[in-house]
Amino acid sequence: ENVVIKGVKAIDLSSKYTLNITKATIKGSTTAIYSTANGTNITVDQSTITGTGDDGIYVEGSLAAITVTNTTVTAGDDGIVNKSTSGTLNVSDSIITSTTATNGAALNIANASGTSTIENSTLTGNKYGVYINSYSMTISLQNNTIKSNNGVRVHDVYTSNNGKNNVTITGGTIDGVTHGVYTNYSNITTSNVTIKTTGNSES
Repeated sequence: ENVVIKGVKAIDLSSKYTLNITKATIKGSTTAIYSTANGTNITVDQSTITGTGDDGIYVEGSLAAITVTNTTVTAGDDGIVNKSTSGTLNVSDSIITSTTATNGAALNIANASGTSTIENSTLTGNKYGVYINSYSMTISLQNNTIKSNNGVRVHDVYTSNNGKNNVTITGGTIDGVTHGVYTNYSNITTSNVTIKTTGNSES
C-alpha cells in the first residue's frame, strides 16, 4: 500500500502468485504489470498503473484472475490485455486509456472460455474501446462509457469446434467513429445502452 514501483516491466510474474496492489503507483517503461504464469491472482485497487511503451496490465497463461477497481490505467498500447484461457477479468469504477495514435485498445480480451465483467468504467482507445478476440467467452459490459474509432469490436474466432462468444451490454454509452458495436458471429444482447457512430450509419 502507498508504494511507487518503476521499471522496464515494473512487476514481472513468471510463477504463480497472488498479488494485491492498493493505493500504489506502478509505472513501466514498457508494461507496468506483466504475468505469464498459470493461476495468477492479481487485484488492483485505488491505484495508478502506467505502461508507457506497451501495456498497462498484460496477463496470459491459464486460469488467471484479474480484478481492477477504482484505478486509472494508462498505456502506450493496450490498457489491459487478458489472454488467460478460462480466466476471469473484473473491472469496476476505473478509467482505462490507450494513448497510441494508431492501434491499441482500452481492453483487449482474448481469454478463450473465460468470463469478463466490466462495469461503471470509462474506456478510451484510438482503434478500439473493447477488442474481443477469441471464442466461448462470456462478457458483460454494464454502465460504461466507451469511446474509440471502434467502440466494441468482436473479432470472432468461431468455427464448428469453437463456441460463440456471448456479450451482454447494459446501460452506458458507446461512441464509435467507424462502428459502435461490430461482430460477425457472436451473440450480442443490448439493453438501455446508447450506441452512436459519427463516421457512418453502421452500428
